[in-house]
Amino acid sequence: MNDLAGLAKAAGAVSLTAESAAAGTQVAIWRLSDGVRVAATDPAAEKLADYLQRAARQLPEPPASLGLDPGDVSGAVGTRLGPVTVRTGARSVSVIPDAAAVAMGVRVVDAEGRPLDTAVNGSRLYFEVPEGTPDGTASVTVQGATKVPVGRVFTSGVPAQAQIVAGSSESAAAATARALWPQPPVTQAGTDPGTTAGSAVEVLGAPSAAVPTSPEEERLATSGSSAATPVIASLAVGLVVLGGLVVLLLRKRPLDEED
Repeated sequence: MNDLAGLAKAAGAVSLTAESAAAGTQVAIWRLSDGVRVAATDPAAEKLADYLQRAARQLPEPPASLGLDPGDVSGAVGTRLGPVTVRTGARSVSVIPDAAAVAMGVRVVDAEGRPLDTAVNGSRLYFEVPEGTPDGTASVTVQGATKVPVGRVFTSGVPAQAQIVAGSSESAAAATARALWPQPPVTQAGTDPGTTAGSAVEVLGAPSAAVPTSPEEERLATSGSSAATPVIASLAVGLVVLGGLVVLLLRKRPLDEED
């Protein structure tokens, strides 16, 4: 940290020089790595050592920072699929579409449709799928190098001061996102796309589209009769018989009264 004034303020020290800052850092390292009880002779260095010891945390080694969000997108042919956002700690990354996508004419572009071969943190990538492209998938890979902190601790088999070396290193990283596009549904052969629900109802109501009949019903329909003819005939006979009985009863009653 090159801002010694800011470091002194954070540690609660009046001021720090390069030497007192180094001494306070070394005291904090001894306390944390070796577990020894040691104090700095310089008050400002002691303040810094206490501050660094209190602020120390156990953290995992940070990985290289590079990712694509989301990892999968989908959409219709003839549109831009996305966006896919680049998340990285690198200054820039390379954008590499897969060879199969390039062969199909699929391009990786920005929101304005400009082809991309590099991107930065926050860049948005789109898959541009031309009309007529068959169903398929495409992928894009971003590659870059990001800095990660590294460190080494040197120890020995005899009681001695551990030596700690810290720095940063370039680490290569890559991330991939995929796009999927289906073809729009195709109208079945022999079907009139202009047919509406209303016309379908009219067709279903037409005699030619009636529900298939049985052979018996077809025979009756040809002769001018129907399946209900036997029932009607039976009812007619019953009514005739009933009428005859009523007439007989009415003619018999006056004769009975005369007797």
